[in-house]
Amino acid sequence: MQYSPPTSLDGRVAVVTGGARGIGFETTKAFLENGAKVVIVDIDMENGHATSKELGVEFIHGDVTDAKFVAKVATDVQERYGRIDVAFNNAGIECRRRALDWRVPRIAAVDPDEISKIAGRRK
Repeated sequence: MQYSPPTSLDGRVAVVTGGARGIGFETTKAFLENGAKVVIVDIDMENGHATSKELGVEFIHGDVTDAKFVAKVATDVQERYGRIDVAFNNAGIECRRRALDWRVPRIAAVDPDEISKIAGRRK
């Protein structure tokens, strides 16, 4: 898939959660085709390694529902690549229940200031 972004992705660093397959995999390919360096994060070890090998991207295995893990990923990627320009948060869960049977035990609040601190944009 060829995409012409409004700004170049050359030299940009993208982190794609859920990047081992599906929409995340296709997004990773599009970012690569447009010049970005891509790190995928996925809980799916087997497909993560396969995608890493096929596309030549770094794979980090883990669960993005763990806030400490996500903070460590952000720190590690920044240390290795010097920046994070794009965060494509695509990881999700598969629900095999009827919608009316689904109970959400808690909703995690995301603090935009904390994300900016992690991304190095605010002190």
